[in-house]
Amino acid sequence: MNGIKVTNLSENEIEQICREIVKNLGGLRGGIQFLKRIAKGGTTYEDTLKKKKIPYMNLAMLVVRKEYQGQGYMRQLMEMVYEIADEKNLAVILDTDAEDKVERYEHLGMELVKTRDLGEGVFLYDLYRASSFL
Repeated sequence: MNGIKVTNLSENEIEQICREIVKNLGGLRGGIQFLKRIAKGGTTYEDTLKKKKIPYMNLAMLVVRKEYQGQGYMRQLMEMVYEIADEKNLAVILDTDAEDKVERYEHLGMELVKTRDLGEGVFLYDLYRASSFL
């Protein structure tokens, strides 16, 4: 698929990613607070799709390591996701808490469909790409 090889991560790489996530959330306490904010943020676009019975795949996490950023890997990964979704006639959804990434995802074919206010200046942005068959 588009020349990218997907491999399993080692335990060390998984641990490193988890540590970075916890660090970026402000430690364990910050992570718990973030999860509580998400719960208070209202319905997601995923909830809307479930209610409408629209089949979809949820891209829960996309990480391009810092040393590989700016080299087109995000585009290649998104194209792989789109290819799989199109083969299975699925819409694609994802959310991000980084406003600066919304524009990148839109450039790669996603549409901003909802902004959720989690309080204290924190927002989640729900993005959507319809199935190529819808």
